[in-house]
Amino acid sequence: FEQTLAQILSRRASLFHCRAGNGYSTLSPDGMIVPCHRFAGDAGMSVPTIDRFEDWGRTVLDREPCSGCRARFLCGGGCRHEHRVKTGDLDAPGDDECRLQRGLIDLLLGIADRCEPTRLEELDRLFTYCGRRTV
Repeated sequence: FEQTLAQILSRRASLFHCRAGNGYSTLSPDGMIVPCHRFAGDAGMSVPTIDRFEDWGRTVLDREPCSGCRARFLCGGGCRHEHRVKTGDLDAPGDDECRLQRGLIDLLLGIADRCEPTRLEELDRLFTYCGRRTV
């Protein structure tokens, strides 16, 4: 919530939900190299070397249905681990997830529209105070 609001207020776009498999990977305790810590223990996601995550470099512009979604640059395409768990496909977000993201972004755009630029520092302090540094 607060990260997306900070992103809107600072006018930043996200081409990825995160850096999993694209600059970030995990060496799990069992020695597997996986694109994200959430895949630890999943032999189907293991690769022999970290340069083998070729497909993970695709942006929201290269993935369907994300490329046509109005929320794509704030959502970044969503968590690929969650996609796999919910739909069985790394690139297929569930309808509920997309509906939730679009609703959240609509709400945050309304909040951002009423936010004065001078309030960014206050929001930053609030989010840091809550234990989540966002900016």
